[in-house]
Amino acid sequence: MQANTGVYFKTALIYKTYLKKLCFKYVSHYFIKLKAHILRSQIAK
Repeated sequence: MQANTGVYFKTALIYKTYLKKLCFKYVSHYFIKLKAHILRSQIAK
């Protein structure tokens, strides 16, 4: 039981790190798209 808990925490930690990286990637990509959209709308004016 104790060993299983250790494995679970390790897996959870890896998964959390992976999710954080994925989330950061997505947010930065979205932010760049948003920035480009704002720039385009300013140029259009």
